[in-house]
Amino acid sequence: MKPRPRLKRISETAASLFSVEGPIVLLAILVVYFDLGGELPEITYYYPFLVLVAGLIVARRYGTSRLLFGIILLTLADRSIWYASESLPQPAADRLFQSVVLLLPVNFLAFSWMDERGIVTRVGRVRLIGLLVQAGVVALVTLTPGAVVPSLFDLGPLKDSWLTWTPLSQPALAAYSIALIVFTARQVLRPNATGRGYLWSMVAVVLAVHLPQAETFFFATAGLVLIVSVREAAFVVAHRDHLTGLLTRRSLDQALLHLGDRFSVAMIDVDHLKNFNDRYGHDVGDHVLRKVAGVLDHVGGGGKAYRYGGEEFTILFADSNIDAVKPHLETVRETVERVPFVIRAKDRPANKPGVGEKKREGSSEKVPLTVSVGAAQKESGVISPKAVVGEADMALYDAKHAGRNCVRIRAPGF
Repeated sequence: MKPRPRLKRISETAASLFSVEGPIVLLAILVVYFDLGGELPEITYYYPFLVLVAGLIVARRYGTSRLLFGIILLTLADRSIWYASESLPQPAADRLFQSVVLLLPVNFLAFSWMDERGIVTRVGRVRLIGLLVQAGVVALVTLTPGAVVPSLFDLGPLKDSWLTWTPLSQPALAAYSIALIVFTARQVLRPNATGRGYLWSMVAVVLAVHLPQAETFFFATAGLVLIVSVREAAFVVAHRDHLTGLLTRRSLDQALLHLGDRFSVAMIDVDHLKNFNDRYGHDVGDHVLRKVAGVLDHVGGGGKAYRYGGEEFTILFADSNIDAVKPHLETVRETVERVPFVIRAKDRPANKPGVGEKKREGSSEKVPLTVSVGAAQKESGVISPKAVVGEADMALYDAKHAGRNCVRIRAPGF
């Protein structure tokens, strides 16, 4: 299996960073930059309340405590900063502002790392109480005249003249820098909707604390980004197979609805998977499915692979006929057959031998792995896409009856 070209990996990473949540933040920046808020007073007034209500509803609907805590945190931060600027004398207002903006990235990092444990569970209640206790401690410490803790905001190696562009203290500036670096690195290494949501929500928070005139607007945008990321993550769960990482049959059914008059479908079955499960266990069988899925995910010819169910996969070639896709299917079959499947024995050490250590013999077993492939095409006529899938499935049976480890074609009548 050939590795993905570097350019393709870079483009996929960039696409993951600017998928859905990124444009939301960019649109918010444009709204503020062009002062559209002045032209849309009702929308900008109700926007934060709508985001708050939507966040609470979505958090309850999907049972995600991280979204709930994020919405509560953003709301508390926004109202605290507003209260400080409107009702407190300057020293107390500064202490409250610095405390709030310091805790924002710290809590966001904590939310991103903690496991999802629900809202009404014991762990969820404890975490909620911890968040509210934080708010109480901040109020007690920062509103007390002569408090010692706020003096920590003056610590830092940088000169004050270097920081005239930001209202943040040096500890807060360091916290935001660390959070942005961590979120970006995690998204580059392991792209996912949740990580993307935290990254762009943190960008919106940075804008909120630096733009007092649009503070509430950007805090609301940060909440909206978190809501969208939860919905995107739920979509991935519904449309992405958790074992193989391929798209699911539900996604295939939707894709079939948007095809033209010419396309090809291939059905792939892992040969003798039941024997793998019976002899080596289902864990090994799952590893077989992941290995085959990795090969299918790199199929050429513009094909897109799906997990159809069990040991069966589907490859959809939009706007391609059988003559064009058959060489790519043969390449898939040959790649699976050519690369041996290695089963790690129970007595084999988990780590590779170090320098000077002797390799243990007989600690693994290489077993043959093959797939059978059936394909069909549609070029014109009224035959439905599902009927083409059925023809490909019949071609798959032809491949099995022909001895497996081969490609068979069926062209439906028009």
